Amino acid sequence: MYLMQSIKQSWNIRAPKTCKNFAELSRRGYYDNTKFHRIIPDFIVQGGDPTATGRGGQSIYGPTFEDEITPLLKHTGAGILSMANAGPNTNGSQFFITLAPTQHLDGKHTIFGRVYSNLAVLKRICGYNSWQWLYFILACSQLIIVFVLTLFNMKSMIESNQLMSSPFVYFYMRLKLLNYY
Repeated sequence: MYLMQSIKQSWNIRAPKTCKNFAELSRRGYYDNTKFHRIIPDFIVQGGDPTATGRGGQSIYGPTFEDEITPLLKHTGAGILSMANAGPNTNGSQFFITLAPTQHLDGKHTIFGRVYSNLAVLKRICGYNSWQWLYFILACSQLIIVFVLTLFNMKSMIESNQLMSSPFVYFYMRLKLLNYY
């Protein structure tokens, strides 16, 4: 318990610019109705690009801003919230959530939060064939992301009892941003 409190306190001062970027983009509605454009089961789910191509988006500071990487924060398991980038100091609006330990990303991506509820739902959904699903962020606040999942191949999923009869599935995840505890 004491170790986790110490880590939380160090996170509060380790990524303030990144947390401010995510919180402000969320407040502006920037992430609302955007798609998770990259879903790799047992690795990551990535979003935050309004073009849904993996090449779009920008920060509140301009096109990009610098990394806030610290050796104390690691991608040790599922639920780590980090900035996606195209190399050092190229953070914009895109972020990812880890679905498993991803230590090879340590030192390359700024960690700025953690999912603390409903991560199991996301992991299970991302385990299905991602070509059959569209994952949308319906609304995003600083602390909660509401997802809507739209099913392409609904009939086969219903017949196999993987989904109830509704073509849309809604769920949310609660986030803790590092300097917004």
